[in-house]
Amino acid sequence: MLNSNLANAYANKGHDHTRLKVFADIHPIILKTKNPQIIRNYHHRIGSYYYGFNELDKALEHLYKGIFIEEDFVYHPGFAGATEIFIASVYFKKTK
Repeated sequence: MLNSNLANAYANKGHDHTRLKVFADIHPIILKTKNPQIIRNYHHRIGSYYYGFNELDKALEHLYKGIFIEEDFVYHPGFAGATEIFIASVYFKKTK
C-alpha cells in the first residue's frame, strides 16, 4: 500500500492533515479488496486520525464501520474489543 506508506511519511514529518487526506484517498481501493480485516483496520486507523483532530463524529462513523463489517467476522485475539474501547473513549471525550 504505497499510499498508506506515503501517509505515514507525512505523519513522520509532522504533516498530520496531509496524512489524513492521503489515507482518506485510498478508501475506494480499500473497499475493492473486500477483505474484512483490511477494511476493519482501515476504518480503525482513520477513526483514530479523526479522533486526534477532535473530529469526534467522523471518528465514530469510521470506528463503527470497522465493527460492523460482517456478522460472523472473527477478530484477531489481540484486537478483540480494541475498537469498542476506542469508541467508549470517543464518547467520554465528547462529554467533557
